[in-house]
This record gives sequence, structure tokens and C-alpha cells, in this order.
Amino acid sequence: MMLFRCARAAPFRDISNGLNMLSRIVTSCTRSRPLQISETTHIVHPMLETQAFFDVLSDEIRRRVLCLLLKEGELCVCELFQALDLPQPKVSRHLGVMRDAGVLSVRREGTWVFYRLDAQLPLWAYKVVEFMVQGSAFPEDVQRLDAMPNRPVRCCT
Repeated sequence: MMLFRCARAAPFRDISNGLNMLSRIVTSCTRSRPLQISETTHIVHPMLETQAFFDVLSDEIRRRVLCLLLKEGELCVCELFQALDLPQPKVSRHLGVMRDAGVLSVRREGTWVFYRLDAQLPLWAYKVVEFMVQGSAFPEDVQRLDAMPNRPVRCCT
């Protein structure tokens, strides 16, 4: 039984402890209708496919994006590829995967495209991202973002 595709990509060092923690998070975050955890450890949620969510977490670039978005709230694509020090098409491809999985939402303002964590992200998934960010900060990304000249100005967030 394996929850993550790659043990290296798992936000928890010990998979069994991670599963226990995830089970407690899901149980505590669902008050009106409990989620079911099956024998294959797939969590059923009407708005987010569990496999797609954990596929998002399996890639380091996407984890770095989540760290930046959780710290900053909302970022433009230009800010993300500058902070990650990666080519824009590569960053855009990863953002598309995250958007398609239901983890991110998009807001357009003129020529700018801003990304943020989706407001419909279930609480259990948000908590998993929060715990992951606490354990894996990427300070170089934050430094590059802070040093970026001419960051876009947001008229409404």
C-alpha cells in the first residue's frame, strides 16, 4: 500500500506516521460529513481528486510554488519564474497541472495572470500544504522574489 508515488517526494519522512497524521487532519477538518478512508488510502472528496492533489505534491517545483503562494498569498507568473529561477514555459506548465488538479485558482488583470491557492481547497488539503511548507522552506526562492525589480502592482486582491 503506497500513498505517494515517490518516498522522496512525500511531505512526511515516515509514510505510516504521515498516514496517521493525514487521517487525524481529515477527521478533525470535516465536521458536517466525514470523509471515508478506504483500504487503498484514497480520500473521497467531491471537489478534489486525492490522487491529483498528491501528484501535485510529488514534484519539487510545484512544492516550491506552493511555499511561495502560501507565504505571499497571490503571485504573478512573472514573479514565480523569477523567484524559482526557471524558464517561464516550465513554470507555466507546472501551474497548469496545479490549476487542473484544483489546487490553484487564476485571476487575470490586464496582461497579468495571478495565481493563488484555490478558495475551494478543502481544509484537510490546506493543512497538508501548511505542514509541508513548515517542514520545507525554500529561502533562496523568497530572497529572489524579494530582490525582484518592477514587481506588478495589484489593484485588487
